Amino acid sequence: MNIVHDWDDKSAIATLSAVGQARHGRGAAVLLLQAVMPEGPQRHQSKTLDVLMLAVTGGRERTLAEYRGLLSAAGIDMVGTTPTATPFSIVEGRT
Repeated sequence: MNIVHDWDDKSAIATLSAVGQARHGRGAAVLLLQAVMPEGPQRHQSKTLDVLMLAVTGGRERTLAEYRGLLSAAGIDMVGTTPTATPFSIVEGRT
């Protein structure tokens, strides 16, 4: 939960790459529980958190397309996303 939002893209990709390399065979699931920032102008809690993460840690919240890019750069295929009853979604990848 909230593992990659603390990090810039380079560090997030390195972390996800390490997870992908530690897998036990092809097809292992990688699950991220993250706030997924909407692309449009609508209000969303993650947009406020995005500014806070940038100012405090150098990290940021990301859109679904940006999570897809991070996972791809780490050698992980994005399978889908599942919204939850919280501000977070489950972003699913497969090695």
